Amino acid sequence: MKIVLEFDGKEARRAWFSALAGLLLGLLGFWAMGRPFETPLLKTLLSGPFPGGARGLGFLDRIYPTLQLGLCLVLGGYAWMRGRTVFSRNLGVRFAVVPLATSLVTSLLKEHWARPRPQHPDSGLNLSGLLTALADRESFPSGHASVSASVAALLILTFAGKSRWCFGALALPLLMSWSRVALAVHWPSDVVAGTGLGFLVAGALTLTLREKDPALPASWPRAWIAFAGLLIVTASWPDRSRILDPGSGATLDWVSLEPRFERILFEPWVGWPLEWAYASEARNFVLGAIPWVGLGLCLLLWLPRGMPARVRLLRAFGCFLWIGVMGGLALRGSLPADRWRSAEPGIFVDLHVHGSDPVDGAMDATTIRERSRARGIAELAWTNHDAPPPLAGSVPGVEWSAFAHPRAVVPHLLVLGGDQAIARVLELPPVPVSADGHADLTRFRSLVTEMVMLAKAAGAIVLVAHDWRTWAALGDRGAELPTPEEWVSMGVHGFEVGNRHPETSSRGLARLALIESVARRDGLLRIATSDDHGIPAGSPCITFLRGTFSEDPTTRVSEILAALREPSRVQPVVATRGRGVAPLPLRAPVAVWRYFAALSVPSRLSWLAWVIVIAVLGRRRRPTQ
Repeated sequence: MKIVLEFDGKEARRAWFSALAGLLLGLLGFWAMGRPFETPLLKTLLSGPFPGGARGLGFLDRIYPTLQLGLCLVLGGYAWMRGRTVFSRNLGVRFAVVPLATSLVTSLLKEHWARPRPQHPDSGLNLSGLLTALADRESFPSGHASVSASVAALLILTFAGKSRWCFGALALPLLMSWSRVALAVHWPSDVVAGTGLGFLVAGALTLTLREKDPALPASWPRAWIAFAGLLIVTASWPDRSRILDPGSGATLDWVSLEPRFERILFEPWVGWPLEWAYASEARNFVLGAIPWVGLGLCLLLWLPRGMPARVRLLRAFGCFLWIGVMGGLALRGSLPADRWRSAEPGIFVDLHVHGSDPVDGAMDATTIRERSRARGIAELAWTNHDAPPPLAGSVPGVEWSAFAHPRAVVPHLLVLGGDQAIARVLELPPVPVSADGHADLTRFRSLVTEMVMLAKAAGAIVLVAHDWRTWAALGDRGAELPTPEEWVSMGVHGFEVGNRHPETSSRGLARLALIESVARRDGLLRIATSDDHGIPAGSPCITFLRGTFSEDPTTRVSEILAALREPSRVQPVVATRGRGVAPLPLRAPVAVWRYFAALSVPSRLSWLAWVIVIAVLGRRRRPTQ
């Protein structure tokens, strides 16, 4: 049976039905939210088997959503750019836009309702044997279910009058909804409302876009004008890069992070990989970028009409080569990262750095020290994992995990300075780790108390490193960790409140706020560090010490340790790119927008200069007569 794709008179009727059915389902889910029957219904559903087991649940949780969005963007983008009929171009825009719009609306509703997931402590459920640990307040509605429902609705709206098999697409949101409940990451009302939202958005946008021809302009000059407009608009964007105290969120106007001359000169080539320093949850960022990379590949291969195929392939190969080279240089830390500056007297120090680390180091200590000095950092503290410092002449330290890292997730503590303190704490016995990779956290608690007493007796400063991330990584076992109050009772001097990149997860921020309140209440030390293992090329987290310091290295180390014992002289610093975190599918374009908004005027001029050079070199020459 041949299927002819074209507009028909019943498509608007089907779109209206989809929108109304979605609205009713959404209202049903909203009505059921928090009703007494939801908890027993959830427990009943959790007791049933799932086809495919843990592997099938994992595929639907992590892989399928990204694959689904990627295919919609790539295939939709191809149909939009290369379609020869109005219908094919219109259909391409629908498949490229509707899933992303559904995801954006879902994210806004999640933020508005802030409903705890079933695994959240506020839900009061005692769940065991979970495959996915997720305990934030982003339960209502389900994003997985809404996007799957929008794709299913698009398939039905497109093919309903041409083939009965299209109704099999309804299995997508049904299977996805069941998987979200089976993983205990959503309540039944969440998936009902999410499914309804997907049908509603698909129907509404189909009605809006129906029979419109989104043909691309034939001339490239408009693209260059649009790019120049992007540079101009982002220059006046109000939500630009900011320098903050990572704990309190207070703005630090007297601190700046300025690009070095090498970066300005080659900004279009080195600026992108340097932005990885600002990417929280890098794995999710990569997943969110995959669909947009696919769309960019469509642009490279299919958009230039009339260009020979070998030229398009050569252009795509050149772009991938550039990505590979820049990514490799970023991983090696060879890119010219920005330089820290301050309008107040003092120095920048990085008190959590790994050089030639025998556990997980990625770069030798000498290279890291040279790179840090080029970034305006006066002094480092070497804190390799359960190992002595690799170089003399800097602040001595160790990141202590009782030899459990990286075999198990355990708290890490920084021990800085002190005569023989590092040697003494490294003599303590290791923490037992079971065959399944779980450390004995009860034994760890008693060992921490012993370690802190030894280190303080030797004159060292003891800080809790990235506690909020350890707590989030442990999931259900996070309750076995010491609370911030318990850490204080064990005798620690303070906490890290900034580490490697700006924190954006809701769980991490909640724990960080608790740490901040305890530290400020008790006048404890608060620091921000790069936790640099050799990558990326620069971190937006640093610590500033107020006062004057000697140029002599030995004297300066003593002055730094003395300043750390006066918390009022210590200022943790973090540079951010805008407020909040974007929904996963939109994380890549939002990051691009924030990158351009953060550019200085010389960097913008560098972009324009390189674009003009490429345009001149790549223009098509007319044959001479």
